[in-house]
Amino acid sequence: MRKRFYLILTLYSFFIISCQKGDESVNPYQELAQLTFVNTGPFKLLYNGEPASTSNNGASFNVLPGKAKLSLVNSETGKTEFEGEFDIKPKDTLYVFQPSPALPLNLIRNTQSSEPEREGYIKIKIANFASSITDGNEFINLAFRQQIGQDPETWEPIYSEKSDTIKNVTDQFEDIYSEIPVKIEGVEINTTVQYLVEVLSPDNHPILREGKPIKLIYLPSLLQIDWWNSDGNDTVDLIGPKVYMNYINHDNLYYREDLGYWTGDISFVF
Repeated sequence: MRKRFYLILTLYSFFIISCQKGDESVNPYQELAQLTFVNTGPFKLLYNGEPASTSNNGASFNVLPGKAKLSLVNSETGKTEFEGEFDIKPKDTLYVFQPSPALPLNLIRNTQSSEPEREGYIKIKIANFASSITDGNEFINLAFRQQIGQDPETWEPIYSEKSDTIKNVTDQFEDIYSEIPVKIEGVEINTTVQYLVEVLSPDNHPILREGKPIKLIYLPSLLQIDWWNSDGNDTVDLIGPKVYMNYINHDNLYYREDLGYWTGDISFVF
């Protein structure tokens, strides 16, 4: 019994001494981050200058969390199309994004899954890549007017008079989301959740193209109003995604002579 006691005491003392010498020991376990790339296309991925993957559709691999240099190299030309530093999170998804061949390649982070939803609203990040609207990173405002019905004769949408504005939109995605309410009171039942978006200057005057205003269509097609569970007044129940990342496509505009303005669809990244 006494020998067993001394053995236990010796092992305990060894444990205490080992803990006290923590500065000299190295923890062999370090948590890794899963980094996923989407839409890689013909580009090779470099992580801190080393090849990471050659997949054509996407790639997921484990890396150390924290800051790292990421590069995209064209597989055909060998040219480095993108270089940047990212702070890698434990579970991170980066999207290879190029709105048109004339614009630079970029990597953007998909934050939809981690962005909290808000009842009665959709959340939007949006950037402008249409050189026919502005040159460079000039600010524009976007005034959203929700569809409330449809003209029975022309079948054209009827939009609300009141608008909700996203201000200071440039050719860069902001870190935070803007919020746009989804109205239900005064909206005809089964009406599509759609917005007419007027392009305005920073002082809220219409930006003109060839003397005519620009009014874009924003249609989050998977979003629906849950009419059966909504009371029509205070509660807005929505079915479908409520967080989006969008952009105005490069020169994707056409003129509606019958309506007297330029229009086009706002595109979706996510």
